Amino acid sequence: MKHIVSGCKINGGSNFSISQSMTMPNDPRKQELEELERQMALIDQKAISLVRCELYCGLGLLILQTLVFMRLTFWELSWDVMEPICFFVTSFHFALAYMFFLRTSKEPSFEGYFRQRFRVK
Repeated sequence: MKHIVSGCKINGGSNFSISQSMTMPNDPRKQELEELERQMALIDQKAISLVRCELYCGLGLLILQTLVFMRLTFWELSWDVMEPICFFVTSFHFALAYMFFLRTSKEPSFEGYFRQRFRVK
């Protein structure tokens, strides 16, 4: 049985034999596929937990930075000293976000970062 699709001949019998072998209940490939899918689900769960850990560590660092800046601004130094420091730190954060965009072509958001890190892991 031959089919013509877009000017090409395709043997319809081979498609039928492949679909039959995939539906056989005792096919070892089906069991292997199920095992690989279970392993993939475990790997995905581990990758998600690692990426979330990275995001929470980043949040902790930003909170720590804010607390240090508040301490320096209101108790140790003055706003006149801290203003340029805050400006340069903010500029550095923007440069990091822009570098992330240039390297990954993903938007520099938490969701973009999560997807990129998940793909890497």
